[in-house]
Amino acid sequence: MVDILIRDKLRLSVEAASGGKQTVVYTAKGQPSFMTVIPRFDMSAYGADVGLSGTHRAFRKGWESEFDSILIGTYHGSIKDGELLSQPYTDPLAGGYQTTRELMRLAANCGPGFHLVNQLEWDAATVHGRMNGGKYLGNQLGGRDITGHAGVLVPGSADRTYAGSGGAAWTHDGSPTGIHDMTGGVWQRVTGIRNCFGELQVSINNNMFNVPANKDIFTDAEIGTWAAIDAVTGDLITPKWLGNLADKTYRPTTPRSIRLSTVLGDPADYTLSCHPWETFQAAKFSLGGTNKISEAGVRTLREYGMYPIDGFSADLNTFALHPEIKPSTEMTEQYTPIHSGIPMGTSSGPYLTGFTVQPQITSAAVYCGRPAYQPKY
Repeated sequence: MVDILIRDKLRLSVEAASGGKQTVVYTAKGQPSFMTVIPRFDMSAYGADVGLSGTHRAFRKGWESEFDSILIGTYHGSIKDGELLSQPYTDPLAGGYQTTRELMRLAANCGPGFHLVNQLEWDAATVHGRMNGGKYLGNQLGGRDITGHAGVLVPGSADRTYAGSGGAAWTHDGSPTGIHDMTGGVWQRVTGIRNCFGELQVSINNNMFNVPANKDIFTDAEIGTWAAIDAVTGDLITPKWLGNLADKTYRPTTPRSIRLSTVLGDPADYTLSCHPWETFQAAKFSLGGTNKISEAGVRTLREYGMYPIDGFSADLNTFALHPEIKPSTEMTEQYTPIHSGIPMGTSSGPYLTGFTVQPQITSAAVYCGRPAYQPKY
Protein backbone atom coordinates (compact mmCIF):
# COMPACT_ATOMS: atom_id res chain seq x y z
CA MET A 1 0.00 0.00 0.00
CA VAL A 2 2.87 2.36 0.77
CA ASP A 3 4.34 1.64 -2.65
CA ILE A 4 1.09 2.68 -4.32
CA LEU A 5 1.01 5.96 -2.41
CA ILE A 6 4.59 6.74 -3.39
CA ARG A 7 3.86 6.06 -7.03
CA ASP A 8 0.73 8.21 -6.97
CA LYS A 9 2.71 11.01 -5.35
CA LEU A 10 5.34 10.81 -8.09
CA ARG A 11 2.77 10.95 -10.84
CA LEU A 12 0.88 13.82 -9.28
CA SER A 13 4.06 15.78 -8.62
CA VAL A 14 5.24 15.39 -12.24
CA GLU A 15 1.86 16.49 -13.57
CA ALA A 16 1.70 19.45 -11.19
CA ALA A 17 5.26 20.60 -11.96
CA SER A 18 4.69 20.39 -15.71
CA GLY A 19 1.22 21.88 -15.77
CA GLY A 20 -0.13 18.60 -17.11
CA LYS A 21 2.32 18.45 -20.01
CA GLN A 22 4.07 15.41 -18.53
CA THR A 23 2.88 12.41 -16.58
CA VAL A 24 4.06 9.05 -15.25
CA VAL A 25 2.49 5.78 -16.37
CA TYR A 26 3.18 2.57 -14.45
CA THR A 27 4.04 -0.66 -16.17
CA ALA A 28 2.76 -4.17 -15.48
CA LYS A 29 5.63 -4.60 -13.03
CA GLY A 30 4.96 -1.26 -11.33
CA GLN A 31 7.91 0.58 -12.87
CA PRO A 32 7.41 4.29 -13.64
CA SER A 33 7.70 5.45 -17.24
CA PHE A 34 7.81 9.21 -17.83
CA MET A 35 5.69 10.51 -20.71
CA THR A 36 5.17 13.85 -22.45
CA VAL A 37 1.64 14.64 -23.56
CA ILE A 38 1.20 15.84 -27.15
CA PRO A 39 -2.30 17.32 -27.64
CA ARG A 40 -4.22 16.72 -30.84
CA PHE A 41 -3.54 19.34 -33.53
CA ASP A 42 -4.43 20.07 -37.12
CA MET A 43 -1.90 19.64 -39.91
CA SER A 44 -2.85 23.05 -41.32
CA ALA A 45 -1.02 24.59 -38.35
CA TYR A 46 2.28 23.80 -40.07
CA GLY A 47 1.45 22.58 -43.58
CA ALA A 48 -1.32 24.78 -44.94
CA ASP A 49 1.00 26.17 -47.64
CA VAL A 50 1.39 22.70 -49.14
CA GLY A 51 -2.21 21.66 -48.76
CA LEU A 52 -2.09 19.81 -45.45
CA SER A 53 -5.20 19.98 -43.32
CA GLY A 54 -7.19 17.84 -40.91
CA THR A 55 -6.15 16.11 -37.72
CA HIS A 56 -2.61 14.76 -37.81
CA ARG A 57 -2.74 11.02 -38.54
CA ALA A 58 -1.02 10.21 -35.23
CA PHE A 59 -4.30 11.11 -33.51
CA ARG A 60 -6.48 9.03 -35.81
CA LYS A 61 -7.39 5.77 -34.14
CA GLY A 62 -9.47 4.51 -37.02
CA TRP A 63 -11.38 5.95 -39.90
CA GLU A 64 -13.92 7.76 -37.71
CA SER A 65 -12.42 8.06 -34.22
CA GLU A 66 -9.55 10.16 -32.85
CA PHE A 67 -7.35 10.43 -29.77
CA ASP A 68 -7.39 13.66 -27.77
CA SER A 69 -3.66 13.28 -27.15
CA ILE A 70 -0.77 10.87 -27.48
CA LEU A 71 1.87 10.09 -24.87
CA ILE A 72 5.50 9.86 -26.01
CA GLY A 73 8.38 8.74 -23.81
CA THR A 74 10.06 11.82 -22.36
CA TYR A 75 13.38 9.96 -22.50
CA HIS A 76 14.81 7.42 -24.89
CA GLY A 77 14.12 3.86 -23.85
CA SER A 78 16.09 1.88 -21.33
CA ILE A 79 15.52 -1.77 -20.48
CA LYS A 80 14.88 -2.80 -16.89
CA ASP A 81 13.44 -6.11 -15.73
CA GLY A 82 12.30 -6.99 -19.24
CA GLU A 83 10.42 -3.75 -19.91
CA LEU A 84 11.19 -0.79 -22.16
CA LEU A 85 11.00 2.31 -19.96
CA SER A 86 11.31 6.07 -20.30
CA GLN A 87 13.30 7.27 -17.32
CA PRO A 88 15.71 10.17 -16.69
CA TYR A 89 19.46 9.85 -16.40
CA THR A 90 19.70 6.45 -18.02
CA ASP A 91 22.63 5.35 -20.15
CA PRO A 92 21.73 5.16 -23.89
CA LEU A 93 23.33 1.72 -24.05
CA ALA A 94 20.73 0.45 -21.56
CA GLY A 95 18.37 0.21 -24.51
CA GLY A 96 20.79 -0.97 -27.17
CA TYR A 97 21.51 -4.23 -28.97
CA GLN A 98 17.81 -4.74 -29.74
CA THR A 99 16.11 -5.41 -33.05
CA THR A 100 12.90 -3.61 -33.96
CA ARG A 101 10.83 -6.64 -33.09
CA GLU A 102 12.60 -7.13 -29.75
CA LEU A 103 11.93 -3.52 -28.84
CA MET A 104 8.27 -4.02 -29.74
CA ARG A 105 8.10 -6.97 -27.35
CA LEU A 106 9.85 -5.10 -24.55
CA ALA A 107 7.44 -2.21 -24.92
CA ALA A 108 4.42 -4.53 -25.02
CA ASN A 109 5.69 -6.25 -21.86
CA CYS A 110 4.87 -3.03 -19.99
CA GLY A 111 1.15 -3.73 -20.32
CA PRO A 112 -1.89 -2.68 -22.37
CA GLY A 113 -1.44 0.62 -24.18
CA PHE A 114 2.37 0.54 -24.14
CA HIS A 115 4.11 0.23 -27.50
CA LEU A 116 7.25 1.18 -29.38
CA VAL A 117 6.81 4.69 -30.75
CA ASN A 118 5.72 4.67 -34.37
CA GLN A 119 6.52 6.92 -37.32
CA LEU A 120 3.29 8.92 -37.09
CA GLU A 121 3.84 9.62 -33.39
CA TRP A 122 7.45 10.57 -34.03
CA ASP A 123 6.44 12.92 -36.82
CA ALA A 124 3.70 14.47 -34.66
CA ALA A 125 6.21 15.09 -31.89
CA THR A 126 8.75 16.65 -34.21
CA VAL A 127 6.38 19.04 -35.96
CA HIS A 128 4.75 19.90 -32.62
CA GLY A 129 8.17 20.77 -31.26
CA ARG A 130 9.11 22.81 -34.30
CA MET A 131 5.84 24.76 -34.14
CA ASN A 132 6.55 25.56 -30.51
CA GLY A 133 10.10 26.79 -30.93
CA GLY A 134 12.20 23.64 -30.70
CA LYS A 135 15.67 23.75 -32.25
CA TYR A 136 16.38 20.01 -32.21
CA LEU A 137 19.72 20.24 -30.52
CA GLY A 138 21.28 17.26 -28.82
CA ASN A 139 24.42 15.23 -28.34
CA GLN A 140 25.83 15.78 -31.80
CA LEU A 141 29.50 16.47 -31.11
CA GLY A 142 30.98 14.19 -28.47
CA GLY A 143 28.61 15.13 -25.66
CA ARG A 144 27.85 18.63 -26.91
CA ASP A 145 25.45 20.13 -29.41
CA ILE A 146 26.50 22.34 -32.31
CA THR A 147 26.26 25.45 -30.09
CA GLY A 148 28.67 23.98 -27.54
CA HIS A 149 26.06 23.21 -24.88
CA ALA A 150 26.98 19.99 -23.07
CA GLY A 151 25.11 17.14 -21.46
CA VAL A 152 26.52 14.91 -18.73
CA LEU A 153 28.80 12.19 -20.04
CA VAL A 154 28.33 8.62 -18.87
CA PRO A 155 31.46 7.71 -16.83
CA GLY A 156 34.08 6.08 -19.00
CA SER A 157 32.52 7.32 -22.24
CA ALA A 158 33.84 10.04 -24.50
CA ASP A 159 30.54 10.71 -26.26
CA ARG A 160 27.52 9.16 -24.49
CA THR A 161 25.36 11.44 -22.36
CA TYR A 162 22.73 10.54 -19.80
CA ALA A 163 19.11 10.82 -20.92
CA GLY A 164 17.75 14.29 -20.18
CA SER A 165 21.09 15.66 -19.00
CA GLY A 166 21.14 18.29 -21.75
CA GLY A 167 18.19 20.04 -20.13
CA ALA A 168 15.51 22.05 -21.91
CA ALA A 169 17.88 22.97 -24.75
CA TRP A 170 17.75 19.36 -25.91
CA THR A 171 13.99 18.85 -25.83
CA HIS A 172 11.69 18.72 -28.84
CA ASP A 173 10.13 22.12 -28.07
CA GLY A 174 12.96 23.72 -26.11
CA SER A 175 11.00 23.62 -22.86
CA PRO A 176 11.62 21.81 -19.56
CA THR A 177 8.50 19.72 -20.22
CA GLY A 178 9.52 18.58 -23.71
CA ILE A 179 10.74 15.26 -25.09
CA HIS A 180 14.48 14.88 -24.51
CA ASP A 181 17.21 13.68 -26.85
CA MET A 182 15.25 13.20 -30.06
CA THR A 183 18.42 14.07 -31.92
CA GLY A 184 21.94 12.92 -31.16
CA GLY A 185 23.49 10.08 -29.23
CA VAL A 186 21.64 7.02 -30.52
CA TRP A 187 19.51 5.90 -33.45
CA GLN A 188 15.97 5.28 -32.33
CA ARG A 189 13.88 2.63 -34.04
CA VAL A 190 10.22 3.15 -34.84
CA THR A 191 7.39 1.08 -36.30
CA GLY A 192 4.56 2.00 -38.63
CA ILE A 193 6.44 2.47 -41.88
CA ARG A 194 8.58 0.15 -43.95
CA ASN A 195 10.09 -0.63 -47.30
CA CYS A 196 8.70 -4.02 -48.21
CA PHE A 197 10.73 -5.33 -51.12
CA GLY A 198 10.75 -1.91 -52.75
CA GLU A 199 7.15 -0.97 -51.92
CA LEU A 200 6.44 1.74 -49.36
CA GLN A 201 4.02 0.42 -46.74
CA VAL A 202 2.62 2.40 -43.82
CA SER A 203 0.38 1.86 -40.81
CA ILE A 204 -3.33 2.49 -41.30
CA ASN A 205 -3.44 5.63 -39.16
CA ASN A 206 -2.19 5.10 -35.59
CA ASN A 207 -2.94 1.42 -35.16
CA MET A 208 0.52 -0.05 -34.65
CA PHE A 209 0.00 -0.70 -30.94
CA ASN A 210 -2.45 -3.42 -32.02
CA VAL A 211 0.27 -5.39 -33.84
CA PRO A 212 1.29 -8.53 -31.94
CA ALA A 213 4.96 -8.49 -31.00
CA ASN A 214 5.52 -12.17 -30.31
CA LYS A 215 7.34 -13.05 -33.51
CA ASP A 216 10.78 -12.19 -34.80
CA ILE A 217 9.67 -10.88 -38.17
CA PHE A 218 6.54 -9.49 -39.75
CA THR A 219 4.54 -12.13 -41.54
CA ASP A 220 1.99 -12.33 -44.32
CA ALA A 221 -0.72 -12.76 -41.67
CA GLU A 222 -0.03 -9.22 -40.47
CA ILE A 223 -0.36 -7.62 -43.89
CA GLY A 224 -3.78 -6.27 -42.89
CA THR A 225 -2.01 -3.92 -40.50
CA TRP A 226 -0.19 -2.30 -43.39
CA ALA A 227 -1.30 -0.21 -46.35
CA ALA A 228 0.35 0.77 -49.60
CA ILE A 229 -0.20 4.30 -50.96
CA ASP A 230 -1.96 4.89 -54.27
CA ALA A 231 0.43 7.17 -56.14
CA VAL A 232 -2.41 8.83 -58.07
CA THR A 233 -5.11 9.38 -55.44
CA GLY A 234 -2.97 9.33 -52.28
CA ASP A 235 -5.38 6.84 -50.74
CA LEU A 236 -4.27 4.02 -48.47
CA ILE A 237 -4.83 0.74 -50.30
CA THR A 238 -4.50 -2.96 -49.49
CA PRO A 239 -1.16 -4.37 -50.66
CA LYS A 240 -1.09 -7.16 -53.22
CA TRP A 241 1.83 -9.51 -53.70
CA LEU A 242 3.24 -12.80 -54.96
CA GLY A 243 5.26 -15.18 -52.79
CA ASN A 244 5.62 -14.64 -49.07
CA LEU A 245 7.72 -12.83 -46.50
CA ALA A 246 8.94 -15.90 -44.62
CA ASP A 247 11.22 -17.17 -47.40
CA LYS A 248 11.80 -13.73 -48.96
CA THR A 249 9.97 -14.59 -52.16
CA TYR A 250 7.58 -11.68 -51.53
CA ARG A 251 7.15 -9.39 -54.53
CA PRO A 252 4.72 -6.45 -54.47
CA THR A 253 2.16 -6.33 -57.27
CA THR A 254 -0.09 -3.52 -55.97
CA PRO A 255 -1.24 -1.40 -58.94
CA ARG A 256 -0.06 2.25 -58.79
CA SER A 257 1.53 1.88 -55.35
CA ILE A 258 4.41 4.18 -54.37
CA ARG A 259 7.77 2.43 -54.67
CA LEU A 260 11.21 3.35 -53.27
CA SER A 261 14.63 3.55 -54.89
CA THR A 262 18.10 4.85 -54.04
CA VAL A 263 18.72 5.77 -57.68
CA LEU A 264 17.79 9.42 -58.11
CA GLY A 265 15.74 9.70 -61.28
CA ASP A 266 14.81 6.02 -61.29
CA PRO A 267 12.68 5.63 -64.45
CA ALA A 268 10.22 3.26 -62.78
CA ASP A 269 6.69 4.61 -62.52
CA TYR A 270 5.43 6.03 -59.22
CA THR A 271 8.84 5.75 -57.54
CA LEU A 272 10.11 8.02 -54.79
CA SER A 273 13.86 8.10 -55.23
CA CYS A 274 16.92 9.86 -53.88
CA HIS A 275 20.60 9.09 -53.42
CA PRO A 276 21.50 7.47 -50.09
CA TRP A 277 22.17 10.01 -47.31
CA GLU A 278 20.94 12.99 -49.30
CA THR A 279 19.82 16.21 -47.61
CA PHE A 280 16.05 16.26 -47.12
CA GLN A 281 15.14 18.70 -49.91
CA ALA A 282 12.43 18.44 -52.55
CA ALA A 283 14.98 19.24 -55.27
CA LYS A 284 16.87 16.05 -54.45
CA PHE A 285 13.86 13.77 -54.88
CA SER A 286 12.47 12.13 -57.98
CA LEU A 287 8.81 11.11 -58.15
CA GLY A 288 8.82 8.50 -60.90
CA GLY A 289 9.30 7.88 -64.59
CA THR A 290 6.62 8.42 -67.24
CA ASN A 291 3.97 8.12 -64.55
CA LYS A 292 4.87 10.19 -61.52
CA ILE A 293 3.56 10.39 -57.97
CA SER A 294 0.78 12.98 -58.00
CA GLU A 295 0.34 15.95 -55.66
CA ALA A 296 -2.25 13.88 -53.80
CA GLY A 297 0.36 11.16 -53.34
CA VAL A 298 2.94 13.68 -52.15
CA ARG A 299 0.45 15.00 -49.62
CA THR A 300 0.13 11.53 -48.08
CA LEU A 301 3.93 11.22 -48.02
CA ARG A 302 4.07 14.51 -46.13
CA GLU A 303 1.44 13.32 -43.68
CA TYR A 304 3.68 10.38 -42.82
CA GLY A 305 6.81 12.53 -42.64
CA MET A 306 8.42 11.20 -45.81
CA TYR A 307 8.61 14.34 -47.93
CA PRO A 308 9.76 17.91 -47.24
CA ILE A 309 7.32 20.45 -45.85
CA ASP A 310 7.98 23.97 -47.15
CA GLY A 311 8.96 26.54 -44.55
CA PHE A 312 10.49 24.02 -42.17
CA SER A 313 14.19 24.58 -42.97
CA ALA A 314 14.31 21.66 -45.34
CA ASP A 315 18.07 22.02 -45.75
CA LEU A 316 18.48 20.78 -42.16
CA ASN A 317 16.70 17.52 -42.80
CA THR A 318 17.97 14.19 -43.98
CA PHE A 319 16.10 11.44 -45.77
CA ALA A 320 18.12 8.29 -46.27
CA LEU A 321 17.43 4.97 -47.93
CA HIS A 322 19.50 1.91 -47.16
CA PRO A 323 21.63 1.25 -50.27
CA GLU A 324 20.43 -2.35 -50.52
CA ILE A 325 16.80 -1.33 -50.57
CA LYS A 326 15.85 -4.05 -53.07
CA PRO A 327 14.97 -6.84 -52.56
CA SER A 328 15.06 -6.85 -48.72
CA THR A 329 12.24 -6.26 -46.25
CA GLU A 330 13.16 -3.37 -44.02
CA MET A 331 11.82 -1.25 -41.21
CA THR A 332 12.68 2.41 -40.63
CA GLU A 333 14.97 3.98 -38.11
CA GLN A 334 15.20 7.64 -37.27
CA TYR A 335 18.59 8.76 -38.45
CA THR A 336 21.13 11.52 -38.71
CA PRO A 337 20.37 15.17 -39.36
CA ILE A 338 22.83 17.59 -40.82
CA HIS A 339 23.20 20.67 -38.61
CA SER A 340 24.87 23.68 -40.14
CA GLY A 341 26.99 21.56 -42.42
CA ILE A 342 28.30 19.31 -39.63
CA PRO A 343 29.33 15.96 -41.19
CA MET A 344 26.53 13.45 -40.93
CA GLY A 345 28.61 10.94 -39.00
CA THR A 346 28.97 13.24 -36.01
CA SER A 347 25.32 13.18 -34.99
CA SER A 348 22.37 10.84 -34.92
CA GLY A 349 18.67 11.25 -34.54
CA PRO A 350 16.00 13.03 -36.54
CA TYR A 351 15.47 16.64 -37.44
CA LEU A 352 11.76 16.86 -38.14
CA THR A 353 11.12 13.98 -40.53
CA GLY A 354 14.54 12.58 -41.31
CA PHE A 355 15.04 8.83 -41.15
CA THR A 356 16.67 5.91 -42.84
CA VAL A 357 15.42 2.40 -43.50
CA GLN A 358 17.49 -0.49 -42.19
CA PRO A 359 16.81 -4.22 -41.93
CA GLN A 360 14.47 -4.86 -39.02
CA ILE A 361 16.64 -7.72 -37.77
CA THR A 362 19.79 -5.63 -37.30
CA SER A 363 20.92 -4.67 -33.81
CA ALA A 364 23.76 -2.67 -32.31
CA ALA A 365 24.52 -0.68 -29.18
CA VAL A 366 23.42 2.53 -30.88
CA TYR A 367 20.01 1.17 -32.01
CA CYS A 368 17.51 1.99 -29.29
CA GLY A 369 13.78 2.52 -28.95
CA ARG A 370 11.44 4.93 -27.20
CA PRO A 371 8.20 3.78 -25.57
CA ALA A 372 4.83 5.40 -26.10
CA TYR A 373 1.49 4.90 -24.41
CA GLN A 374 -2.10 5.12 -25.56
CA PRO A 375 -4.75 4.18 -23.00
CA LYS A 376 -7.73 4.50 -25.35
CA TYR A 377 -8.41 1.60 -27.72
